[in-house]
Amino acid sequence: MTPNEDVLQQAGQRWQDIRAQERAIGAEVYALIVTVVNEGTSEVRAAELAGVDRMTVRRALGKRS
Repeated sequence: MTPNEDVLQQAGQRWQDIRAQERAIGAEVYALIVTVVNEGTSEVRAAELAGVDRMTVRRALGKRS
């Protein structure tokens, strides 16, 4: 393996690791959105708190439109 191939392989692995972390954090945020909305927080406020748009909140809640 050439030095640049090794660097590319390492960068690719870091990218895969970060993407896995992002998916895990996304799942956590979705679960927390569901929790706070079920506790009475509005969808708008949940979006503000999570730093996402309202459609993301609606997707977390299983709403499509």
